[in-house]
Amino acid sequence: MAAWQRIAALFSLLRLGLLLLLLSPRSSGIPLDTCPGDRSCQPRKPPVVIIPGDLGNQLEAKLDKPSVVHYICYKKTDSFFTLWLNMELLVPVAIDCWVDNIRLIYNKTTHSSSSPPGVDIRVPGFGKTYSVEYLDPSKRSVGMYFFTIVQALVEWGYTRDNDIRAAPYDWRKAPNENKEYFLALQKLIEEMAENAGEPVVLIAHSMGNLYTLYFLNQQPQAWKDRYIKSFISLGPPWAGVAKTLRVIISGKRWSWCQWAWVASPTPFSFCSWREQNRSLPAFPGKVQNGIRNPFFFIFYLQLGFLVLCHGFFFSLPAGDNNHIPVISSLKIRFQQRSASTTSWLLPYAQFWPKDQVLVRTPTTNYTVLDYERLYSDINFKEGWLMRQDTMPLVADLTPPGVAVHCMYGSGVATEEAFHYSDKFPDEEPLLVHGDGDGTVNLRSAIQCRRWVGKQKQPVTLMELPGNEHVNMLLNYTTVAYIKSVLFSP
Repeated sequence: MAAWQRIAALFSLLRLGLLLLLLSPRSSGIPLDTCPGDRSCQPRKPPVVIIPGDLGNQLEAKLDKPSVVHYICYKKTDSFFTLWLNMELLVPVAIDCWVDNIRLIYNKTTHSSSSPPGVDIRVPGFGKTYSVEYLDPSKRSVGMYFFTIVQALVEWGYTRDNDIRAAPYDWRKAPNENKEYFLALQKLIEEMAENAGEPVVLIAHSMGNLYTLYFLNQQPQAWKDRYIKSFISLGPPWAGVAKTLRVIISGKRWSWCQWAWVASPTPFSFCSWREQNRSLPAFPGKVQNGIRNPFFFIFYLQLGFLVLCHGFFFSLPAGDNNHIPVISSLKIRFQQRSASTTSWLLPYAQFWPKDQVLVRTPTTNYTVLDYERLYSDINFKEGWLMRQDTMPLVADLTPPGVAVHCMYGSGVATEEAFHYSDKFPDEEPLLVHGDGDGTVNLRSAIQCRRWVGKQKQPVTLMELPGNEHVNMLLNYTTVAYIKSVLFSP
């Protein structure tokens, strides 16, 4: 009898234990804090704001233009369409329409830039994450950007567009032309901090770090102490980027083969492509994405490029992007020069050796002290005005006055000098490489160390060996480090 009583008692304990297990909070892998009343609970999570880099968020356009550059370009659209990133616009001929729509016109009197007549460009998704998670709204992997980090935060208990939000902007323009953006960013941070009862963590990438530094330098220290917990900086170009010299001089060429392959999900299946784009018109001449969209024309154009790219008829010489030089760098140069952020990102004399030759031609060597002459020699004098407008914005690298976590890639071949022939500037240069993340030179990325001891808030540097500029956003080490910052006391 006593044995049966012991068994019954054991079953009662098991049932009690099961009930307690069911009522207890599930473990999420996040350490638990002690709440009032000795109850266990998850730690309070600081809200997160993402500030993307150059080309790092979607742009949309609506057209009502007086003229166009090509027959297939459309003068008027009834609604906004995706201008960046839209693979269907980055193919030959159609790219003429894209360049004409996304370019800026610089005003020497007002020292500001604007879109061409009849082009209305807007930044979608401010306060939301979708426009920085995928640059291409179709969510093709080629346009994946902040998705990995955002998804990781969701798995840690965050909610998209609630306690993790993004602050996209018109990345063609430097901070001096985006004043309304900073007012919106300040309001967003204040609202998120007040709602959460916690200061905000800022996560920026690439040029977004310069935008963030500029923003923080404009804020009183009391405001930063109240609203900012820390600033996580990914791939920061603090001292500029040598690659932008090449962009200004001869343009950064793109490969048709790269774009043609991703422009349609199944390149050799027109029916499959049509099935995935049911909203598009089924006959030539209608407008889609700012161009007239004759389907068979685009399909056979893509098919022809794929045949060429895969070498069925002949092979093309190696160049950039693995590297089939089909889309002219000079065509892209026109658009790249028009963005004031391109001139803003040139290497800074304060941090670059003044005797280092960055650009070499048969007749002239150019250093960081020779930009005015360089702009004149390439017949782009407006660029020198843009450089003067933007150079003072963050040139002295004033400490941000918040805790900084500076993460940068190294060990990847990174352009640092350019040798041209007598065809300068209308040719591709011979590239000289140094250390960095493939985009940002190591010399530039590590300038955040100058803040150590210059502000009371801690400054932490973390090197990511072998990490490429964008791929570092997919890196486990990067994601794990972000988690440690978010859930630190």
